[in-house]
Amino acid sequence: MANRQELQGKWRKEYEKCLDSDTWGQVEEACELYRRLAAWLVSEDVASTMRLSTKEREFLTHVAGCLTIRAETLVGDGRGGLSLENMKQLTSSFSRLLVSDDLTLPFPVPTREIRRSLHRVASSGTMPNEADTGSHLPRAMLESPGDQSLSITIEKMGFKDATLFIDPFFTVSLTDRDGRLLEAAQDTPVTNNTKPNYVVSGATVHIQSPVNRVSQGAAIFIEMKHFKPKKKKTSTKAWCLLEMDEVKPGPAVLEIYSKPTDLSRKKLKLLSVKPLYLHVDLALRTL
Repeated sequence: MANRQELQGKWRKEYEKCLDSDTWGQVEEACELYRRLAAWLVSEDVASTMRLSTKEREFLTHVAGCLTIRAETLVGDGRGGLSLENMKQLTSSFSRLLVSDDLTLPFPVPTREIRRSLHRVASSGTMPNEADTGSHLPRAMLESPGDQSLSITIEKMGFKDATLFIDPFFTVSLTDRDGRLLEAAQDTPVTNNTKPNYVVSGATVHIQSPVNRVSQGAAIFIEMKHFKPKKKKTSTKAWCLLEMDEVKPGPAVLEIYSKPTDLSRKKLKLLSVKPLYLHVDLALRTL
């Protein structure tokens, strides 16, 4: 509980900074502070370290959604969205985060609007997608009976020279049959856990679209990226493909293809003739 209280206190102080900037009309600063705090609230590290329950994660997602909606209101025409008065009322929620069973907002906000707002922020790059922190979103909130959410745990990926990679991480994308993104791509945190023939991750990425609703022919791409100091840039080393008709609960082994990533799926070339694969674990949840 002590760790929770400490984190809750930090969040409350950051939120006070958000309100101060918002109150004084410092639009750019307020937007940046709101969005950064929103990213912190829904980070996977917080969920795992604090051992959050499903209800706690959903409440944090709702609060983060309010922050991003307010940021959008500030840069828009100021009509609709959430007002400064709404944000002042939200102060009570920050006093309860992680330390109270009262998981309700002081005003109604449609779940659909919260999801859309978080998606737009992630797509614009405002959510932290630096390799060290990642940009993976919390588990999707299902809305209709029969909807299914998919969570992918990336366990390890095989390479003959795995220990040579600097700051490796994975990017997960959901695309339609033509290679167009159906939602924001998500980056895992970097992992420095490498073995002679494997990059070991353990990160879980939650697909935000109900998998039973995605268009026919959609697929999930998983790319392994790493930093090249000489070129001072992040580069894709290899990628894998998960067709939607291959999605079944439990462990799965995917072939590894050489770059560049081919979203059209027309030119697939194996990275190596050696028996090296991407090992993932798939979890489906139905409302």
